[in-house]
Amino acid sequence: MTVGSAIFQVVHAVEHFAQVGYWVIHPTDAPWVTPWAAYLVTGLSPYGPPGMGVELLHLIGNLIFFFGVVFLAILVRVIGGSVAAARATKLTLWVQGIHVLEHVALTLSLAMTGRAMGLSTVFGAITGPSLFTYRIWWHFAINLVGTILLARALWQLRPALATARHRETPFSGWAVAPWPAATSAQPREKRDVAAVAKLGPMIFAFHLAGAPREAPATETAATEALDLALSRAARTADDAREAAPAAGADTASGPTDQAIARKPGPVLSKARDLGLRIATVVAAVATVVLAVHISFVLLGANEHNVLVSFFCARADEFALGFQDVFVNPDPRASALVNYGLAGLLYLFAWRALVHLRKPT
Repeated sequence: MTVGSAIFQVVHAVEHFAQVGYWVIHPTDAPWVTPWAAYLVTGLSPYGPPGMGVELLHLIGNLIFFFGVVFLAILVRVIGGSVAAARATKLTLWVQGIHVLEHVALTLSLAMTGRAMGLSTVFGAITGPSLFTYRIWWHFAINLVGTILLARALWQLRPALATARHRETPFSGWAVAPWPAATSAQPREKRDVAAVAKLGPMIFAFHLAGAPREAPATETAATEALDLALSRAARTADDAREAAPAAGADTASGPTDQAIARKPGPVLSKARDLGLRIATVVAAVATVVLAVHISFVLLGANEHNVLVSFFCARADEFALGFQDVFVNPDPRASALVNYGLAGLLYLFAWRALVHLRKPT
C-alpha cells in the first residue's frame, strides 16, 4: 500500500509540476490540468456546484497518499525502524494531514457556500489571476515537500526492511526469529546432535546434584534417549562413510541442493548487471544533454554553432515527445518547460537505476 501510494504521489507531484510549467507560459490563465485529470474532473463534476469535480479529485488523491503514509507509520512501529525513519515518517504524516484538512475545508466550503475557502485561497480573500497564481504554487510546494519527506522516510527505513526480510517469522510481532529447532526435514545426524544438545544439560544437572542411584523416571528416559541418539549418530556416520564418503562430506559441510538452486546463474546475473549499466549510462547521458540544451537556449547561444546544433539535435532525440507539449512564442519558456519535463523523467530513471545496481 505504501509503495502504491508513493507511486501515485510521484504522478501527482508531476501533475502539479506541469501546472507550474503552464503557469510560467500563461500566468494569467486558469489552472491547466492534464487530459486524464480533466476526464476525472468531468466525471466528478455532477456531484456539486461548479468546481466540485476539481476539489473532489484533489481530496481523493490526497486521501490515498495520506492512508499510504499512515500505513508506513504503522510499518515503522511494527518492524522497529530507526529514530530517523520514525521522525521522517511522523513529519510526512503531519504535512500530509494538514494537506488533507486543507482539501476537506475547500470541498466542504464549496459545497455549502459555492466558494472554496482555505489556506490555498486565503479564505476567499483573493480572486482572478492572483488566486490562480497563489493556489498553483501553494499546492505545488506542499506536494513537493510531502514527496521529498516520503522519499526520505522510505530511505531511512531500508535497513529495517532488509533485516525484516531475513527473519523466519516476519509477521509474528517482528521479534527476533526463534532458534531453529530440529525438524524432520533435517538430516538424521543433525537431529541426533540436537537431541544430545537438549538432553545433555539435563543429565549433567542430575549428576551434579548428586542424584541417587535409583534415578527418577525423567533422568532414566533422558539417559535412554541420549544413548539411543548417540548410537544412531554413530551408525549413521558409519553407513555414510561406507556408502558415499564424498556425498557425506558434502552433506555435512557443503551447501544444500536447495540453496544452490536458488543462486542465479552467472550468465543471467552478468546480463542483468550489463543491462542496468547500459540503462544507467543512457539515462545519465540524456539528463546531461537535456540540461546543456536548456542552458544554451536560456543563455541565447548561437544556433549555427556546431556544438549548439549537436546538443539541440540530441535533445530532440531524447525528448520522448515532450519538446512540443507546451507551445509558446517565447522559445526560452517553451524549452525550459518541455525539455525540463523530459529531463526530470530521465533524472528519476537515472536515480532508480543507480539504486537497483547497489548490492543488497
